[in-house]
Amino acid sequence: MGGGLALGAGCGDDDYPIGPGDDSPDADPTQPDADPSGPDARPDADPSAPDARVDAAGDSRGPTIEVIAPIAGTLIQGTVTFMARVTDPDGVDPTSVSVTIGGDGEVDLSPMGTDTWFGSYDTFALAGLVFPTVVFRAADLVGDASQVGFQVALDNEGPLAALNPPKVREAQLSSDGALECSVSFDPVGPDAPDDGESVAQLIELRARVQDIGNTGTATSTVYIPHAGVDPASVQLYVLDDTTRPLIVDGDGDGVCDRINPEIVPSIFPMTSSEAAVVDLIPLDPSGSSYFSSTVGGTDPFAGTNAAAGCVAGGDSEPPAQLCLAADGVQRVAAAPFTGAPMIYAPGPVTTFGCMGLAFDAVASNISDGWACAAVATRDLVGNARVSPVLRICIDADGDSAECTDWGTIAVPAVRPNCTGTYDPVSGDVSTTPCSAPASFLDNGLSGDYELLRLGD
Repeated sequence: MGGGLALGAGCGDDDYPIGPGDDSPDADPTQPDADPSGPDARPDADPSAPDARVDAAGDSRGPTIEVIAPIAGTLIQGTVTFMARVTDPDGVDPTSVSVTIGGDGEVDLSPMGTDTWFGSYDTFALAGLVFPTVVFRAADLVGDASQVGFQVALDNEGPLAALNPPKVREAQLSSDGALECSVSFDPVGPDAPDDGESVAQLIELRARVQDIGNTGTATSTVYIPHAGVDPASVQLYVLDDTTRPLIVDGDGDGVCDRINPEIVPSIFPMTSSEAAVVDLIPLDPSGSSYFSSTVGGTDPFAGTNAAAGCVAGGDSEPPAQLCLAADGVQRVAAAPFTGAPMIYAPGPVTTFGCMGLAFDAVASNISDGWACAAVATRDLVGNARVSPVLRICIDADGDSAECTDWGTIAVPAVRPNCTGTYDPVSGDVSTTPCSAPASFLDNGLSGDYELLRLGD
């Protein structure tokens, strides 16, 4: 009787007839059951049917997924290995085990021993993502599926570095919650040379070096995890053969990203292909910024280009200079959030040489005339970057034969380019220029400088 009713209510003859009283699953899932009130061992085409699915293990759950790597919330970089332990009493469907990251990157995982699955993915394809979601998926042999998802932090960015960084301000909250901003200052010191400047034998070359993670837009202050600068990696290169590029584009995107591989690093260069290389050390944050109590006259708070939202501080006089040799330096700043050192200089640091040592052009066998300088850096997970070049004209003997007077700055047209292009296939380096690598914020407006937030 039930079979006849099912046929009469269906869509014509059933190619897969069901005998009276048969509660087995239909071979044709589009046809109704002989007894709709009876439980099936397999699901119907209509997922809203009240039949309860029961697999061989006595449940309807998918496989258990235990993630081994990466761990939720951790920092990942470059090519990432995914690994998970996947188990199910009904057996795991080997074609179903996969992982996605950021919605786009899909990886089919392969078995590695008993119950363990692994695969890898190059996260450089996820440009623009900061906190991508990782989702592991698997199904058992009867079709029950499960998934596990979580966020990770992505860091494919090397540290920012500059020998001639823009000015900065420091900012702090006052007792009533207003944002006090310091008078702007040069983070590497006003005695460090600017691009295009004529300098003497002893040159106070310092760098601002600060690690960053991947970045995205935000409407409030957001902490983005990053690996941190590898302090042992920060090196200063100085090359006096300006017919050769010092930094080059090595990946074809037109942006300078590495030191010219044809340049040989040397403590004491002897040939035109050698550059003087000096290890730089981090300077511990010290001193104080000037939170001026005045807002008029020549103070940089005045005018439309003042830092937005800032109020005057409580300092009636500027802080003392850090040491006699640190001309005009009152503050060695730290990186926001972490407080990590971000100013690097040739070491060592002493009581009288509180900003490190100067670079000695003569002692490093760097000839008078134009020279190119740059800093190479790396973070603790291996992301590398170079600084923009600093072009200086060295006049160690002071005769003004090769350069203009000390302290003057040459117009851009007479400065060397110092950049080129490297073809990793042929190994050739050309003088085709590359554009400057990413560096620190500079919007070009006088008085409107990056705010380095001090801890509250």
